[in-house]
Amino acid sequence: MCKILRAQKDNAVIPIIILSARNDVADKVIGLELGADDYVTKPFSPRELSARIKARVREGQRTNDTSTDSRTLDVHISHLRNKLKDLGPVLDSVRGVGYIFARRK
Repeated sequence: MCKILRAQKDNAVIPIIILSARNDVADKVIGLELGADDYVTKPFSPRELSARIKARVREGQRTNDTSTDSRTLDVHISHLRNKLKDLGPVLDSVRGVGYIFARRK
């Protein structure tokens, strides 16, 4: 099931937590390697399960806010470049590093 869900782009970000009576280390490793985000064995506390679910949702939100922030930065840099182009200094991109102020010749 994990492989099928992870193969579909719409489901790729949905956290998967396996609840199982099988508590052998090999079973846990296989579940995680197949794409599960967490593996909880029986018996488990409902409070622990709730905390694990909340943690996975928070993790997903951080991942989703990161991709949004990178596009937000690109938009702000674009606006700054447009505003500064008549003044002389402009923002240049430095691949893999960020941006620098530079003077156009």
